Amino acid sequence: MDICVQPFAIEQTNSLHGQRPQVAPVIPSIRSSDLRLLLGDPFDYLCRRRLGLVASNAYAEALARGTWLHEQFRRMALSDEDRRAEIEALLAKQVEALGPVLASQALSHDAARERLATEEHDCRTAAAWWEAAVDLPFGTDRRSLRERLSRPGWREVCREVTFAADMPVRPREQGNGLPVPHECRVQPDLLLFDEERSRLWIVDLKSCAGSTLARLAACPDEFQTQLYCAVIDRLLARGVVQRRFGLPLDCSLGGMIHVAVRKPTIEFGPNDRDYLVDTSPLKTGPRKGQPRNEKRYVGEPRFENYLRRVGEWFRAEGDFADRAAEWAIDPPVNLSETPVELLREPARLLHLQARLDLVAAFARRPAEPSRFAPSEPIRFGQSESPYGPFRHAPPETWESVAEAHGFVVRHREDGDTELVRAPRFLFLAKPPLVPA
Repeated sequence: MDICVQPFAIEQTNSLHGQRPQVAPVIPSIRSSDLRLLLGDPFDYLCRRRLGLVASNAYAEALARGTWLHEQFRRMALSDEDRRAEIEALLAKQVEALGPVLASQALSHDAARERLATEEHDCRTAAAWWEAAVDLPFGTDRRSLRERLSRPGWREVCREVTFAADMPVRPREQGNGLPVPHECRVQPDLLLFDEERSRLWIVDLKSCAGSTLARLAACPDEFQTQLYCAVIDRLLARGVVQRRFGLPLDCSLGGMIHVAVRKPTIEFGPNDRDYLVDTSPLKTGPRKGQPRNEKRYVGEPRFENYLRRVGEWFRAEGDFADRAAEWAIDPPVNLSETPVELLREPARLLHLQARLDLVAAFARRPAEPSRFAPSEPIRFGQSESPYGPFRHAPPETWESVAEAHGFVVRHREDGDTELVRAPRFLFLAKPPLVPA
C-alpha cells in the first residue's frame, strides 16, 4: 500500500503572509512526546500542545538529521534506486516549502541560502549513515538490520500511518473519579505482520549519540512503547486494523521492535578530500629511514569519500580500527524486542494509566498560564525554552507576541494525513493493554 508521507509539511499559516496568528486553546490528543514535554516544562506544553505555537525558524541539527534518518528507514523495503529517488523528491519538496518561511523572516540572501544548504547537508549526511548501517552485521548471528527485518513470512503492513483510539482517563479536574474517553494518537515508523503466528509488530527507529545497548534497555519503560502498544492493541481488539489493511481477524499484537542506530561522530569536511599517501623515508628522528605514511590531501571534499569513511566508522576499520573492541560489545546498530506480555504486567499497567491520567489532566484543564507553572528558564543540559517571550506577557497580547517573534500556529493533529481510528461509539472503559 502506498502511503503519503509528509513529515516536514509546513502549513501556509496566516502568519507567513503578514497576518497575526490566531491563538486559541484546544484539547489535544495524547501523543508519546507529551509526557516528556509536560514534565520538562508545563508552560511549554501549554504553548506547544494547547495553543499550537511553533517557532517558524526553529532548527535543531540532531532533530533534522534524525528525521532524515527516519525517512531512510521507512523506505527500507524499497530498492536502493527507488529509495534514493523518493528521498531526493522529498528533499526538493522540503526546500520548496522552506522558501516562504525563510522569506517571512527577512533573512539576508546568504543566510537563507545557508539554511537551505544545511537542509541538504543533513539529508546527505543521514543518507550516508543509513547506507552504512542497514547492511552492517551485528549480534552473535552476524545478521544485518535489513536481514532481521526481512524475515521469511513477515511482510510490511504500512508505514507512517497515524492510529487513534480513545483511552479511559481520570483527570483530577473530573472530580467524580469516573473514567472519561480521551483520544490518543500514535504514528509508528512501520508495522510488520508475522504471517505464521498472526501477530503484528510495531517497529520504531531510535538514533542515539551514545550506547545502543543503553538506549534499547530504556525502551520497555518508555511512555512511547506503552502508548503505541496500547493504541494498536485496542484497535486490533476491535478489528479496525484488520479491516483497514486486510489482515486475519485473529491477528493480535506481538509487541514493539526498537532499532537503535548510533550517530557517527565524524562530519563531512576536509578529511573527505582525495589524498595520496606519502611513503617517502623520514630523514631525521627515531624513525629515520622508515616510510612517512602520511596523507596528502588534494582538491575539495567529496561525498563519496564521506560515505566510505562512515562505512569504516560503523565497521571499525581504517582510521577507526580502535573502535573494534567497543563495537564487539556494544555495536553501533542494534535491535531489541519488547513483547506485549511484558507490558501487561500489573505494575507496568499502573504506570501507563498514571501517565495517561497526568497528561489528560493538563490537556483538559482551563488553558490559563497560572495552571501551567513554568520550570526554570534554562534547564540543566538544555537550551533556553523557545517560549520565553510569552512567560511575562499578558495572555491577551500573545497574538502580538507570536507575530513579533516569528511563531505560527500549527497543531500536531493538523499534519495527520492518514488516520486510522475506531468509531467513537465503540469506546469501552476497559484499561489499556488488559486482555479482553
